[in-house]
Amino acid sequence: MHRTIIFYKTKEERWPVKELLDFLDGKAAQKIIRVLNLGEI
Repeated sequence: MHRTIIFYKTKEERWPVKELLDFLDGKAAQKIIRVLNLGEI
């Protein structure tokens, strides 16, 4: 199964994915970052 993740910046210069990661506690954010990094392999 192939999935594409698109990171974007809004017209107001906001980065929604960064805001999400900043909102989460450290452990949850690390899990998401680890999964996203697996997509680079």
